[in-house]
Formats: sequence, C-alpha cells, structure tokens
Amino acid sequence: MKTNCKECAHYHGRCVLDDLEPCSFYSKEQKRSEDLLRIVVGIILAVTAAIIILTSCCRQQEEPAPAHQSAMELLRAQHKGELTEWDKLVLAISFTESRFNSDAVGKAGDTGHLQITPVYVKEVNRLYGTDYTIEDAFDIDKSLEMFYLMQQSKNPTRNLEQGIYYHNKSPKYLNTVMENLEMIERYEVLREKLIKTHY
Repeated sequence: MKTNCKECAHYHGRCVLDDLEPCSFYSKEQKRSEDLLRIVVGIILAVTAAIIILTSCCRQQEEPAPAHQSAMELLRAQHKGELTEWDKLVLAISFTESRFNSDAVGKAGDTGHLQITPVYVKEVNRLYGTDYTIEDAFDIDKSLEMFYLMQQSKNPTRNLEQGIYYHNKSPKYLNTVMENLEMIERYEVLREKLIKTHY
C-alpha cells in the first residue's frame, strides 16, 4: 500500500511505509537546501573576512604609530618623576655643555643646553626621517628628543660611557662629564633628603 514518505511527508508513488531511506524526492530537495545553505554561509564568511581586513588596514592608515614619544612623555611613563642613572647622565652632559642654558650658542654653531650641532641634527633626520632644524635645539623638549633618538640608534643599551662618546668623542670630555655625573648624583642624594626631611 502506498502512503506518505516518512522523511518528506509527501505522497509519492515510490514511497512506502516501510522505507528506511528517504525517497528520491526528499533527497533531491534536501541536497538543494544544503547546497544553498553552504553557498550562503560561504558568502557571509568571505564578506566578514573582507570587512575585517579592510577595517584593520584603514585603522592602521588613520592612526599611524608615532616615530617616537616626546621626551617628557618618556620620562613620565618610564620613571614617574624618579631620576635614573641615564637621566642623571643627561643632566651631567647638559651641565658640562652649557650649565643648563637652553639659549647657549657655541663657536661651531652648537646650540641649546646640549650644544647640538647642525651635523647632529642632519644625522638624526637621516636616521629617522624627521625634520628637525638647528633652531629646535633651543627648545628643551625637542633637543632631548634628538638626543634620545641619536642614542637609540647608536647606543640602544644606554651604556653611560658610550652615551658620552656618541655625544662628544673627546677623552677629556668623557672625564669631565663623569666628574659632573658624580656631582649630580651627590646633589640628588641631598635633594631627596631635603624633600623627606623638611626641617
């Protein structure tokens, strides 16, 4: 006796009550549905992947990573007001060069508290694609940026003696800065005592 197929629930001449397999009508309809579903899911996944890739690329173009942080941002982020040995070295170099005078001008065109030269500025610009000028050496923050960038390239481990060498290669200069570094360290010890004591 012919009756409805167990799987497709449609009357079909080839469907019988005891059929264990779906009838041909059900199999074809199911295959079409499954194929269509696979196509739709594939399109959705492809579109989603394309959107993610495009969004990522646009975000990178809109928000390029800065070549470097400003000197003050570096100090605040890394040391939070506490001077490191490297910071003390920078103070010692500044004291040796100009007695901390950001308006100082040397005989060879060296400028600012670190007495940065035009050749120095040119080298920093070559290394990093920046556009500093010798006038920027009068600005404390920009002169520190140039100093840090030069040291980052030539002395990435921040070795103290190498730091002095890449600022001025004279042996006499090395000895002078080291003496002034000792003075800066003694000053810092006393300053910290004064801050804590408040007589």
